[in-house]
Amino acid sequence: MAKSRKKTTTTEFTSAEVQESSNILFDNTLEKMRKEFSDLHIIKTSEEHQKDRGIDYQIELVLKSESKTTEVFKIQNKGTADALKPLTKTENSGLISFQVSNRHIRYYRYEFPWPLIFTVCDLESKKIYWHPVQLDDQVDERVQSSIAEQHESIQIYIDPKKVLTPENFKKFLEDISKSYVEQFFRINEERLNPLDTSSDVEIDRTKPILDQIFDLVDYLYDEVQYLPLHLLTKNFPFKKSETFNPYYHRFKLYTDNEEIIELFGSIEVKDNGDLHFLNTDLIKDVIDYDNKAKSVLKKLSQNHIYGIISNKSRKEVSTRYFKSGECDCVACRYFRLDFKGAIDELEKTDPTELIAKFKCAYMHYQLGNYMKSAKLLEKCALQAKEEQKDILFLITQYNLKKLGRLISNNYYDFEIIQYGKKLQDINLDKAVFKVPSKSHNRKMLLWIKDQNFFYQQSYEIHSNASKLRNEYQGHIGGGRGSAYNYDELISSYAQLNSFVNGNYVIYDKYGEYKAQTEEFIEGLFAAFAMKDHQGNMPSQIIDYHIQRLIFDGEHKSIQRYFNKYHLKPISYKHDGDSSKFISIIKNLLRSNHEIKEIFNTYSAEDGGYWRNHYPEIFCNTLTVAAIIEMSSSDAEQIAEWIMQCFESGDLHSPDCYSQVNYFLQRKKDIFCDQTIERLLSFFLSYKDFSSLSRIQFLGDEAKKRSINIKVPVQTKKKIFEESFSNEHDNRFNMVIYLYPCVSSTVQKEIFSRILKKLSQKFDDYQFYYAAIYNIIPFSSELLEIFVKNCVPDLSKHTFKSMFYSNEDNQYPPLDMLINLCFKNNTLPQKISNLNFFGFGKYYDWLLDIDNFDYSEFKIDWLDLYPTRFYHDEFKKHNVLKDQLENYLKTNRDERFERLYFDLYKS
Repeated sequence: MAKSRKKTTTTEFTSAEVQESSNILFDNTLEKMRKEFSDLHIIKTSEEHQKDRGIDYQIELVLKSESKTTEVFKIQNKGTADALKPLTKTENSGLISFQVSNRHIRYYRYEFPWPLIFTVCDLESKKIYWHPVQLDDQVDERVQSSIAEQHESIQIYIDPKKVLTPENFKKFLEDISKSYVEQFFRINEERLNPLDTSSDVEIDRTKPILDQIFDLVDYLYDEVQYLPLHLLTKNFPFKKSETFNPYYHRFKLYTDNEEIIELFGSIEVKDNGDLHFLNTDLIKDVIDYDNKAKSVLKKLSQNHIYGIISNKSRKEVSTRYFKSGECDCVACRYFRLDFKGAIDELEKTDPTELIAKFKCAYMHYQLGNYMKSAKLLEKCALQAKEEQKDILFLITQYNLKKLGRLISNNYYDFEIIQYGKKLQDINLDKAVFKVPSKSHNRKMLLWIKDQNFFYQQSYEIHSNASKLRNEYQGHIGGGRGSAYNYDELISSYAQLNSFVNGNYVIYDKYGEYKAQTEEFIEGLFAAFAMKDHQGNMPSQIIDYHIQRLIFDGEHKSIQRYFNKYHLKPISYKHDGDSSKFISIIKNLLRSNHEIKEIFNTYSAEDGGYWRNHYPEIFCNTLTVAAIIEMSSSDAEQIAEWIMQCFESGDLHSPDCYSQVNYFLQRKKDIFCDQTIERLLSFFLSYKDFSSLSRIQFLGDEAKKRSINIKVPVQTKKKIFEESFSNEHDNRFNMVIYLYPCVSSTVQKEIFSRILKKLSQKFDDYQFYYAAIYNIIPFSSELLEIFVKNCVPDLSKHTFKSMFYSNEDNQYPPLDMLINLCFKNNTLPQKISNLNFFGFGKYYDWLLDIDNFDYSEFKIDWLDLYPTRFYHDEFKKHNVLKDQLENYLKTNRDERFERLYFDLYKS
């Protein structure tokens, strides 16, 4: 019997191998698109957290010429090692068949608001086929039949002409645009409109208007602190006429009920929170009217409805009600950065009320103790069932499912990991559909289960942040913008944040939430950047901004966007108490030494280090303090607390040390001489991840102010031991940075020790720093050795040469030599007979700027090594000014615009 020919199938490969190969093919195809469409940024972002929902990537298309986002869409990328062939015998003849789960199809079409394209990689032919599943209406019937027959998946049928190539890219984009429109209307019709209908509450219209509003609010807020706006505002009495559609815009609600306008127009809120009623006829028959009015105002303000406007007369009335003052509950202590107080309060609290238990469980999550949070939430679930609190029961299930992933990823114990995996298996569909509930609650249950609280606001956040970026580009080109997109961004982010935190919903801020916070931060800073020439833009940072930056942000993002938009220190508008933020910083720095022990005691299980959010909060707080305006006395007080913090113990991560530097460096200009001297003297005794750079900028500031410090004998001995020992070459620069700030006696000692060290064992970098800081004269006998060592040896590879072309500055020693020569108004070829030419066009240009062939010049060279001495040299050559001017006539490049003004207009 003849052997059958062996056929290669996907079963011979692991699914992981197929998926990895498919991802590589997808990346390679995108790269082809980038090369073909060079005017387009094609930005791919992994959607790792969405993989269980069948989403792999987000793709953003940005026009380079306008810095404008044209499309944002999602990709589900699958692959197969078997060749994909069109069917020949079925009714779908000529199409390619591929299997997709029912759950994913339903999600793509009826729950997910973004355009999504399904791609299949044929690894044999190296082709990628795409299918616009949101445009394929035939799948709905197949999904229903599949579910009825208890199957898990269906076949989709792909047009073999839809191959993702540069030639087909236009058709691919057309499918995305069509999917966008189709999905927008489908989601609004199938998901949002049912939620926009009024609730099942009947309001007695014969009651006074205050009672009507209170009855509605009391009913809707029975289980939650925060509602989606449409579930509140689409009800009577906010909506009086069936044909009127109340809408929310820039923190204000529009209504057709004039009685509401009359009521809130008659209420005055005093500074102490008391209410004064101007028209007592409106409250004549209302029992306990004062507390009812406060309750209504509080709920409206919590939901970010700060004003109500008559749709007819456009009269506006205020609904703001923020009673000042904080308590000592666990949440208030936490947000004051009193971590010890928060944990102590949490550990001794044993609440019986359901909402109080929820709050404690949520704070355990915030503090990184996911196990305690989960165990308490399980108790909350039982109590919610007993009390028939359907919404709270669903939130327990939703939170437990989210905690399952966090527990599985952040603990090491096997049993704990298995417990986490068990939580991930919670079925939210059952939690919604198996619980009998009134219609209002069911709408809320669906809103939470389907994560519409996130998706609706995330779209608005992304959209408005993108518009603010575009407005900023227009602004720097002389255009004018509007505060509308800023208000909408803040409103959308506030609604998302309030829904999550106000209802104690666990939504991993280091995963899905992170991208929204990034957009919020960039949009906020883009708006600040336009404030000087756009009077309607925000001009001050407020406590709400600060709290969100500290608890939701990342210091690297805060710093990056602050620098990107070239911001100056931002004015700070406090909410009543001017010392509030300073007190928060005090709590942070004064308790730093206790944190490790506190968290080890509180959350002792393995993995606690990774669950401790304190280091990021520490970094965020100092970063925010660095970028806002403050008085010199406040800055100096914080500097004093920083020194006390160092004395008390180590910081908790390298980033913590770097952000201490960031604060001190940004505030050094407003420190008095005594503070600069004290800081420099203090930090000489400390050795940490960022100590050298700290001494450098403090030493430079002391030099600028002609401040001399006294170095104690023991401190000097320790510094010299570290700086001049061959075992501590990385500490050599300590004496370099210290040199300008010490007495002439100590300077002589430093000079002689450096000379001795270099004579015994020459080091190019040590000589360079000593020469650039004027410790060793340029005419030193050691210069000849340095110059010789700086000539590139082409037989040896440098780190830069492995990653950069010969046109770039790939030889650091030669860069240092040229910089030292520029400092001393000379060139390498004038101080040595060695040949310095032929090591790349870039270096040939630097060595003979005026006679270089500028047909081979690259404008980027001007910013490759941006030292003060390079810039001083560039100023001497008119040819470079001409090159910059010619470049800027035809290119909009903010980097070189700034360089031009720095060089020739300063």
